[in-house]
Amino acid sequence: GLIWKETIDSNEFIVTPLLSNFLFEKPHTFNTESNLNLIVETNFKIYAYTNSDFHIKLLTRFSRIQYKLPNLIVSELTQESVKSAYKDGIECQQIVEFLNKN
Repeated sequence: GLIWKETIDSNEFIVTPLLSNFLFEKPHTFNTESNLNLIVETNFKIYAYTNSDFHIKLLTRFSRIQYKLPNLIVSELTQESVKSAYKDGIECQQIVEFLNKN
C-alpha cells in the first residue's frame, strides 16, 4: 500500500512494492521529485499538470480521464467514477483530501 511519512520538513506518501505491482502489474520505480498541480473546477473537471505515471494512475482510480496530453491530464469526477472508487475501498474524504492537498 501507501506509507505516510511525516517529518519536520515535509510529509509524503511512500509507495510500497505491493501497490506498485497492483497498479502497474510489474515492478516500477517512481520519481519522488515529480510535481502534481491540480485545478478543480466547480463543474467537477480536473486539470492535472503532471507527467508522473503514479499521479495518472491515482487519478484514474476516482475520475474519468477525458484527455491525455504530454504534461496535462483532463479528467472529470462523475457519479460512476466515485461509486467505482468507493467500491474499491477509496472513501470520498480521501478523494477530497487528495484534491485539496494538490
